[in-house]
Formats: sequence, C-alpha cells, structure tokens
Amino acid sequence: MKKMENPLELIKSIQKPTKSDSLISEYILENPVEVVRQNLSSLAKSTKTSNTAIMRFCQKIGYQGFSEFKYDLSRYILSGESSSTQNSENPADISDRIGHITDKYVQYLNRLNAELDIDETKALVKSICTSKRIVILGFNRTGLSAKQLSLRLGKIGISSQSIVDYPVMVDYSNILSKDDLVVVFSISAASMYKDVCKQMKQSGCNVVLITMTPQSNLKNNVTSTIVLPRISRSGDISFLDDQAIFFVLIEILVGETAVYLRKS
Repeated sequence: MKKMENPLELIKSIQKPTKSDSLISEYILENPVEVVRQNLSSLAKSTKTSNTAIMRFCQKIGYQGFSEFKYDLSRYILSGESSSTQNSENPADISDRIGHITDKYVQYLNRLNAELDIDETKALVKSICTSKRIVILGFNRTGLSAKQLSLRLGKIGISSQSIVDYPVMVDYSNILSKDDLVVVFSISAASMYKDVCKQMKQSGCNVVLITMTPQSNLKNNVTSTIVLPRISRSGDISFLDDQAIFFVLIEILVGETAVYLRKS
C-alpha cells in the first residue's frame, strides 16, 4: 500500500467527506499529538463518531486501520516535519530540529522555575522526611515517574514503595493510615485515582497530587496539589513527553530532601 509522507495531507485530500469524515478530520488536524496518545474508542468519543466510522475513515485515506494510521502519524510527528510545514523558519535540518526540541524544554523548565509553588514543595519535602511510610502512585507513563522518585529517594537513604498497578493501589488504600505519605503522579489528574485517594485521605494520609491539570475534581480528594507546566500541549506539533518535566521536579525534591536531612 502506497503512503504519502504526510498523513495530515492525506486527510486534507479527502473528496466529498461525509459528516463523520468532517468531524474526524477536524479533530485530527487540530489535535494530532493528542490523537497519537488515544485508542480507537477514546478517539471515537472525542470526535463524537464511532469506532466503525474511524476505521472507515482510515481506510478511505489509504490505511488498513486506525493502528496503522496512528503509527504513521506518530512517526511523522517525531520526524519534526510537521513543525517545519507550519513554520518556515524551522528548517528540517537535524541541528535545527535538535535546537527546536531543546529550546522548547528550556522554555518549559524556565516556566517550572517561575511557577512551582515553593510552599507546597517545602511541605512535601518535610513530609518525605517525617512520614512513617511513603507510597508513590503512577499509572502507564507516569508509572515511570513513580518508580524514579522511589529510586532517587533510595539513593539518599529514604525507603518508599512505588505502585503502578491499580489493584495494588486499592489494597494499599485499606492499609495506609495517619503519618503515611502518598504521592500521586498524574498528568491529567485521572479520575481512576479518585476512590483510592479519597480512602487514603479519609484514613489520615497526607495525599499529594503532582499533576499538569490545574482544574480537576481529583483535587477534592487529596491533601495538596503541585501543578507543573504541560509541555505535550505546548501549542506546536511536537511530540514532546511530559515525563521530562516530572523528572526535573523529582531532582528538585531529592535535592531539597537531602538538604532537609542534613539540617535535621
């Protein structure tokens, strides 16, 4: 099957689109990075269409199915070509692509420096040093951040448990109690954490949410929230990962925790 280099141009070339085609096209063209992160059902929900409509749409533009289209779209975004087509000042040379990515991360790290809530950060560091038990929750990609914080704390002599499986989170929600700390990594403050966080908070745990979504109902089920800038929605079509921002925060927490321990 012949494929063009630019899957977005394939979408624009559809002749006589149906109503479903138009809904799907508009969403993908406006949110290509988000589409790469979605599955078939979630995309159908976002476009107010159906799984069948999306499959037919993908076949109409030359793909066997959604998975094949998503793979090509992901590869295209990662190549940097999508940014260069929208911005003539961003050449396709490798040095320019490297500069574009590193400049974007520098921009967001500067935002982290300016926007990080110092009081909430200091409170979390103190809780890390004084809590009886520390449990760190993460799921899917944020599971990497949960594991990283646990590993880095271990380097300075602080024991913690990272949990990335939901059934185990539920088990721990019935075990933890007063004087325990729960740190939750969630980019979108996912509702899947609602029940476990509510139970842990009711048990007297200090539940700290680290997220990139300022407004979320999950905030009502935690003790405090630290909000970070979300680079994956930076405004241009760049497939950048939010975990790098989480990892920098982790280094800040570990460094401040080491300082706190030395002063204690």
